[in-house]
Amino acid sequence: MIELAKTDLDINFKKLQHSIINWFRENKEKINYSMNQLYKSAGISKQALQ
Repeated sequence: MIELAKTDLDINFKKLQHSIINWFRENKEKINYSMNQLYKSAGISKQALQ
């Protein structure tokens, strides 16, 4: 599904992923989810987003 979005829909996945992680950072008090768990679930590191 992600490959389809990358190629056929011309979606910049890295930019989208960065936006989603930023939303979670800004709203971490509203959601009951650890940022470390989010990084682990997404298969990325904090350093990858900097």
